[in-house]
Amino acid sequence: MKLLPLLSLLTFQVLYAQSFVVTAGAFNSGSEGTLQYTQENSTWNVNGTGVDTLNYLAQPQFYMAGDFEITQAYLPHLKADYIHLSTSGVSTKDVEILGADLSVNANSELEITNLDLAGYYTIFEHKNYPSFDLGLTVRYMTYNYKVSTKDTYETSGFLKTIVNLIPDYTESGYAFLPMLYSRLRYDLPFLDMTVSADSKLLMTADSTLYDNRIQADIVVEFNDVLMAVFEVGYRAQYYKLSGADSDSVETDLSYKGPYAGVGLHF
Repeated sequence: MKLLPLLSLLTFQVLYAQSFVVTAGAFNSGSEGTLQYTQENSTWNVNGTGVDTLNYLAQPQFYMAGDFEITQAYLPHLKADYIHLSTSGVSTKDVEILGADLSVNANSELEITNLDLAGYYTIFEHKNYPSFDLGLTVRYMTYNYKVSTKDTYETSGFLKTIVNLIPDYTESGYAFLPMLYSRLRYDLPFLDMTVSADSKLLMTADSTLYDNRIQADIVVEFNDVLMAVFEVGYRAQYYKLSGADSDSVETDLSYKGPYAGVGLHF
């Protein structure tokens, strides 16, 4: 169901696009950073307040994208992106137990799903220079987070019993986020390759989100209509939500790593 809006957009835009590219691939990334939240448990005065530090190993993350050049005058080109980030591992959780501050191990899981739709215009285009695109992205982001300290603390006996009293912490939600979209592209005709760099950015007084990519594309022609696309690149995402922009969890997270995908160019 999560892919339905993207697939519907692909079907609709076939009718209006001068050309369009559809790709899918894997983004090899874990996550690192911190999540800060407040959790209280009156039993034994055990409070899970403080910072959960993540350092997840890299895992393949699925993504899908579509880029459409619209023929109608004054209408923007459209770009749709979908990515599902699912990471899990051992993290470190700061807690207060009977008035004493401790750092204990925790098992945590974090899932973030982004569905982006960008409308953009080509501001500058010349065969001998990089072209420049500028527009606006609307991101629909959902997240699910769970952390548990049960059966993860190395010490046995009374202290482990107290730590196991801390209930699991779970948080989920969604948000619609407007982001500035920009892209530089340059065709290398002697290599049949395009290199590009694009960015999505949101900055407020308390928060910063960005999604940056550097990419190289190679196109292989089958006929005058259908071509295959092979893409490789490096992607960096950053999520810092705090203050008035956060609900109950303040985040300072990054996802970085290489990615590769294949697709069709019509």
